[in-house]
Amino acid sequence: RRRTERVLRESEQQFRSLAEQSPNMIFIFGSRRFLYANPHCEAMMGWPREETCSPLFSWRRAIAPEYRTRVAGHYREQLGGGETAPLEVGLVARDGRRYECILTTSLIQYGGLRAVLGIVTDITARKRAERFLQSLNMASLSMQQSLTPDEIFPLMLNAIASLGLSAAVFLADGSGDRLRPTHLAPAGGTAVPAAAGAPGLSLAEMPVLVRVLRDAETVLTDLAGAELAAWQSALAAAGPGGPGPGVVRGGARTVFAPLHVGGEVFGILGVEPGDLAEDEAPQTVTAFALEAAAAWWKTG
Repeated sequence: RRRTERVLRESEQQFRSLAEQSPNMIFIFGSRRFLYANPHCEAMMGWPREETCSPLFSWRRAIAPEYRTRVAGHYREQLGGGETAPLEVGLVARDGRRYECILTTSLIQYGGLRAVLGIVTDITARKRAERFLQSLNMASLSMQQSLTPDEIFPLMLNAIASLGLSAAVFLADGSGDRLRPTHLAPAGGTAVPAAAGAPGLSLAEMPVLVRVLRDAETVLTDLAGAELAAWQSALAAAGPGGPGPGVVRGGARTVFAPLHVGGEVFGILGVEPGDLAEDEAPQTVTAFALEAAAAWWKTG
């Protein structure tokens, strides 16, 4: 008996050593509560482990509503000894952030109880990349079928807005020192034409745009001070109804991509990247800008 207890203790210590360092969320669930949650559960979901493992904590808080019935059925099937395949599930963190994940479970004995060991793999970035690629392909096809330049930018902005990102297009006005707004789209909304007579952007007030136009280079920047004020003012003035609250307010973190064909830059696409990763945002915005610029040039 002592040998068995020692083996069990060593096995649990080995499990905790691995689980505590895992980049995935690992938990043990039994008797209608979490019995164990590794540090990554707390880091990703936001609840302290002591709270997560409290008898008062409901697992439903962490599961997106549309997945709760499916997860409950999966748990019952697992406890019944049935074979369960990995389950795609949506999680909701303490601060409201959503994650798309793969849940893999197995039946174990824990503290003398039948329990479920769960490993959660975050696939949010992969799923988002799939949606971006699908949206880009659909927008590209629509833009290629467009007959006039005026159709191009709304199609592109609608595709970007459908991904939960705000965006705006500004074109060079021929003076060499200003950009005029053409269209804007709020996150989740629809592209609208810029207000007639909107003053646009002065390159003297936004040096970051000089770099974008001169080098035909996409830039991810955190605007501040005069540049942020100039960007927000230009968006507000370009919104429906002119000056005042616009459809796109403009945030500090912004990606500016050049609209160009060959070496000729004729405008910029500005996008608030939301929670896109630093290495993901410029690539995504550049891809949309390149497709739109080629289609606009062809129809113009």
